[in-house]
Amino acid sequence: MHSKVNAERPTVVCVLGMHRSGTSLATRMVQACGFQVPGQALSATADNPEGYSEPRALVRANNRILAELNRHWSDHRPLEEHVRQQVFARWQRRAMRLIGLWLRHHSRLVLKDPRLCLTFPLWRDAAVAHNVNLRVLLVQRDASDVSRSLAARAEIPAFRPAAIVQPERSDLLWWRHVLWAERYSRGLNRQQQTYQQMLAGHLDPLKALLRPWWPDDDAPCALVRSASRAGNAVIADTAQAELGQDLLGLAAREARFDQLRNAFMQVQQRFASLRHRLPPPEQPDLYAAQLLRAYQHAGLAPEHLSGHVIFLSGAPGSRGHIYRVEHSARSLRERGMRVDVVSAAEHVALAPDTRAVVMFRTRADAHLNDLILRCKNSAVPLIYDIDDAVFDSKLMTPRYFDYMRVRSDQAAQWVEGAPLYAHAMQQCDAVIVTTQPLAARAASVHPQVKVVPNGLAPDRLALMPRDQADELIRIGYASGTPTHQKDFAEVAQALAAVLARYPTARLCVLGHLDLDEFPELEAVHGQIEQRPLVDFDALPAELARFDINLAPLQRDNPFCDCKSELKYFEAAAVGVTTIASATPPMCDAIIDGQTGFIARDSGQWQRLLIQLIEQPALRRDCARRARAHALACYGPEARGEWFISVFSALLRDITQ
Repeated sequence: MHSKVNAERPTVVCVLGMHRSGTSLATRMVQACGFQVPGQALSATADNPEGYSEPRALVRANNRILAELNRHWSDHRPLEEHVRQQVFARWQRRAMRLIGLWLRHHSRLVLKDPRLCLTFPLWRDAAVAHNVNLRVLLVQRDASDVSRSLAARAEIPAFRPAAIVQPERSDLLWWRHVLWAERYSRGLNRQQQTYQQMLAGHLDPLKALLRPWWPDDDAPCALVRSASRAGNAVIADTAQAELGQDLLGLAAREARFDQLRNAFMQVQQRFASLRHRLPPPEQPDLYAAQLLRAYQHAGLAPEHLSGHVIFLSGAPGSRGHIYRVEHSARSLRERGMRVDVVSAAEHVALAPDTRAVVMFRTRADAHLNDLILRCKNSAVPLIYDIDDAVFDSKLMTPRYFDYMRVRSDQAAQWVEGAPLYAHAMQQCDAVIVTTQPLAARAASVHPQVKVVPNGLAPDRLALMPRDQADELIRIGYASGTPTHQKDFAEVAQALAAVLARYPTARLCVLGHLDLDEFPELEAVHGQIEQRPLVDFDALPAELARFDINLAPLQRDNPFCDCKSELKYFEAAAVGVTTIASATPPMCDAIIDGQTGFIARDSGQWQRLLIQLIEQPALRRDCARRARAHALACYGPEARGEWFISVFSALLRDITQ
């Protein structure tokens, strides 16, 4: 028996939630309180045997609206606001007419369709125009559970077009629905109910929303017990990811939701030129994993920080110092922190507001030990940053570290230095490295290791003018330091064959490389141009001379496997296509065949070089995508957000 309610004013309850989030169960509970699904509802299926409780007319209208917006139910890309408003304006009268028709038959309606998360402003305004009592139930389920449920659809042939098998793609769609449902429902009478709460029988949010109509016999609770027995939730309540935790609770958190939504739109915009059209939902999205990763760091990065940070650099004249110290220091300054950068030999004065000391590539010695002791006595967190596996004594042999073979006079200092690097790392509270393989190596030295990749500085973003005065095809190799003889050997044989085949092809070697070690290149010596090593500021102009950039690394070498992907994104930033060895960081960075190419043996190096020489359009298209990709993943904003999210989380963990 229902409580007495005001019968003069109709009530509409809108259930908003991501696909596979428990919205059907929530809607059936609303129905148990005397609300009607208007018109004809979607039929029950093997995917949802209890029925979807979705009005066919509403689903059909939402699908047509999304089609006019050039979107699909599985499309997680945000819309430009003016485009959304134009389409909604065209649908305004139809939406009002449809709701008016439904209200003639029922004074209490429940509207549910996951697409409502994206089209809700249209239906909200249409309902308000009819002077209804509008209430909203936001249903949320853990994103990982949603992902598994959407992937399970692929096992049913009839539902494969409605499956999303790629977890990252499902997660992005989850964020799109949850964030926009929250934004569009602000100012309304609303409650948030999680799927896990429903299954556990904790229905306080739902009861609060529907208190005037809640039945005395608690009929909705029986639906929960039935759903649990039916096995609709065999997955235990999983822990939310750190970012997802911020979505629990609506009141007084609107600013945080705004930050998350703005970050989502900004990251999507960075990838927009790469993703004019998404593949069907049952197929993988090549960029989804990197986009989601970028968004997670953007969402976790605080917009403002305070206090003082000191960077202590053990290699102040190196390019690593630029990537690891100067870039990170700039990101902290942009968020309001005071930052000092000093060399490892200088005295470091801790200030009362010093929040951390970051050591880059420093070796343990008496001077450093004194600083570490002062930091520990003052409860100042110590973070170690390193960009090579020079701390691993097992790898400090000529077999793995070719520099020790080329410069045997310096081999002893690398052998002696490895344990000193390792000891300095062990004394710190956490370690930051450049790649996942390097993190795995560092984990044997320190239990707290995080990855922050290298990235581009603001002054590296300009597209360099290219000299088109001749018809030569320049295949470039930027060697840099004299440590890459064995790396270059990976591609030497292929280069010899390609240069012999194409008289207009040229090998441009930038920096140190002893060509005497490669007799196979003697026959094409006249097609080789050696240019001196240039300083860091002049590097983009040199890279822009290349038509094809080479990034070979020695196979089966764990030291090389730890190397950063910077040779890919530095060339990509100036619009040059890269062929790289199949190291884990390169395979993770490059979308093979789209933003660059991965070569796994000499034969593949040769085939890829021939393909790019003979197909200039492919070369240009790949270079265009590579540049957009490099700016999206490794640009100053992306790298800054990644560093800030990791840095702030480490400080929080260390000081708790």
